[in-house]
Amino acid sequence: MPILSAPEPERREETSVPPYATYPHTQADLRQQSGTSAIDDFRDNSVQFANGSKDGIAPSGSDFQPADSETFSWLRRKAGEIVDDERVQLAILILIATNSIMYGFATAPSIRANEEVMKTFEYIDMVILVIFTIESILQFIFNGIRRFFKDGWLVFDLIIVIVSWISLEVEELKAFRVFRAFRFVTRISMLRNIVVAIFSIIPAITAICTLLLLISYIFGVMFTQLFKDYHELGYTSANYFGRLDFTFFTLFQMLCLDDWAEIAYEVEQHAFWAWIIFITYIVIPISICGG
Repeated sequence: MPILSAPEPERREETSVPPYATYPHTQADLRQQSGTSAIDDFRDNSVQFANGSKDGIAPSGSDFQPADSETFSWLRRKAGEIVDDERVQLAILILIATNSIMYGFATAPSIRANEEVMKTFEYIDMVILVIFTIESILQFIFNGIRRFFKDGWLVFDLIIVIVSWISLEVEELKAFRVFRAFRFVTRISMLRNIVVAIFSIIPAITAICTLLLLISYIFGVMFTQLFKDYHELGYTSANYFGRLDFTFFTLFQMLCLDDWAEIAYEVEQHAFWAWIIFITYIVIPISICGG
């Protein structure tokens, strides 16, 4: 019997493929397959380095800073602990109060005449200014650029500190150093709420002021045309309505109810009907402001 042999398996043509051709061996190949870019990789690696986390997710509320290091993170945390400490906040309030009271005492003639006391005041003022400057720097380090300049109260404190330093060289600005007392507003929440409430009604106040200016302009032109010659004729003791700017000043005086009746009596002696215009001008603005 013939011996049956097993059929030979079908041979396939093998292609010479390098073992590394089917797998990405460079970061560029890996990014090409995953659809990411080099910028995405840099951002992910920077976040992981900055926050020390393997998942690359930054904590909520933190600013993205690729160059942030562990040293800067520690410094930032310590700065926050200092500026948020209640004892530090109380000390800042005491310094603000002391500085404000000191400016009041410095206006007394007896103290201004004493050079030694004035030098002591200047030295204390400089020390307090340095402390305020350090506190602003710590606030800047803790909050970062974005959050610092988004906070209007911190920016307000910074402006006061900068003006205080400039006033050391500019003599005319020394009087503005007393504005440091406004830092009470930034430290006491109740005062901050009042300021926020005032700013919230600025649009309504602007509309009222615009209406009052319009009324004053109308009556100013009217009073000037009707009574501009009264002072030259000797009817009034002062030139109340000789020019439009004089009339505006007189109307402002009348709006403050400052001797407006005496002005009206002088004019009424030669124009009996003038009381109608005077009372109308007084009543309309008061009604607008009172309403």
